[in-house]
Amino acid sequence: MLDKFEAAALEAIEKAAQEITGNGRLETRILNAEYYMGKFHAFMEIIEGMNTDRLATIVDRTREDISNVMIFIDQIYSIRVNGR
Repeated sequence: MLDKFEAAALEAIEKAAQEITGNGRLETRILNAEYYMGKFHAFMEIIEGMNTDRLATIVDRTREDISNVMIFIDQIYSIRVNGR
């Protein structure tokens, strides 16, 4: 069961990271990335309740993607401020 949650979490962060370089409107890609990050965090909450060592391993493996996606999502605030 834990393996399924881990696979789902890794798939979600992978899809979120793909939105950074994807095609389409920037706003849509940001919203998609935010959606996948939400899924990632939901699965991570479940994993945390089952096995904190596994949680730490996944966080270590995905740290760079998490950071890159969060920086990408933060662009939505500059779009709103600059009126784009």
